Amino acid sequence: MKNFGEAIEALKKGKRVARNGWHQKEMLMYLVSESADKAVKESTKDTFPYSDIPFFACIAMKTVQNKVVTWVVSQSDVLAEDWIVLE
Repeated sequence: MKNFGEAIEALKKGKRVARNGWHQKEMLMYLVSESADKAVKESTKDTFPYSDIPFFACIAMKTVQNKVVTWVVSQSDVLAEDWIVLE
């Protein structure tokens, strides 16, 4: 098990991470890099009016409903010691 800082470092290295209880529900997090910007712009240029504006890297979460959302950290997540790195 790892702490939040170790989980963030693993994300930066391209690993997927989860809290122990999340993994049992097949939930996980991963980093969407700024390099994804080009692909998003190309695929949305005809439908998204702001496709010329670059975006920052962000952390995405695969939910229990099998959907992807951007993730916002909670205090309990930051203080947790049950983070796991998925291979």
